[in-house]
Amino acid sequence: EHPDSAFCKQGTAVFSIGIALLCVHVIISSFLIHGSRKRIAWMLLPWLVTTGISLGLHALITVINATQLSGAEFFVTVPIICVLLLSTYFMIVVNSYRLELKRSFTF
Repeated sequence: EHPDSAFCKQGTAVFSIGIALLCVHVIISSFLIHGSRKRIAWMLLPWLVTTGISLGLHALITVINATQLSGAEFFVTVPIICVLLLSTYFMIVVNSYRLELKRSFTF
């Protein structure tokens, strides 16, 4: 048996899962774009849910990694925190637009 065969099988599995997640992300992003253009509030919700889950996981990983850093290594987390804050702002904007769409159709 070839010694790299287990690595190739694991690499193929990770690659396949990554491709599947990217395809799901394309579909969810398409919902966001189409819902924004056609003013359909429920189509923005899948993006909000997946982004919220992603932000939560990234924040958790960042906190865990930051506790293991010392001294100047801690500054590695500064760009990650900036990205998390920017992503949170985008979530707030999309949710505000979704709520505006919901209110405009109730009157």
